[in-house]
Amino acid sequence: MNLELLLAEAEESSSGIDLLLPATSELVAGIAAFAIVFFFIWKWALPALNETLESRASAIEGQIKEAEETKAEAEKSKSEYDKLVSNADSEVQTIIDEGKAAAEKIKEWYEIPKKERDKCGLKGHEFVMSDEAMMSAKHMSQNFIDHMDKGFEEFKPRKKFDIFEA
Repeated sequence: MNLELLLAEAEESSSGIDLLLPATSELVAGIAAFAIVFFFIWKWALPALNETLESRASAIEGQIKEAEETKAEAEKSKSEYDKLVSNADSEVQTIIDEGKAAAEKIKEWYEIPKKERDKCGLKGHEFVMSDEAMMSAKHMSQNFIDHMDKGFEEFKPRKKFDIFEA
């Protein structure tokens, strides 16, 4: 019986909307507290947060710019490297071709009969030993002596300089 009486009393004292809305004094206090908290966040916390976000955004932009510069430098270095490699490849091919040509010439020379090679060798020896070539030991020694004598004749000592201690 008591339970039925309590339920009936509860139904009479409160309607549906009164259950959803707080009391007027609580509603005013909640709105005032919300306004105070909102003001402090808007006045101090939001500018600090915006400043932090802007500094982070500028730092990220700086890092992106630095990364782009590094990428451009790396691409430039790669193109220079590729150019050097291609030049090296062509130089290697040139050296190989020159070596093959020299080998062919040597092969041609050894395909000549020995008597003809000996004959060509004697002609070369005669040229080197001739007065025209001046490649004999006697001619090279005389050339050295002549140039040393010329150096002594034209020698002029340098002017002497005084060295002062500072």
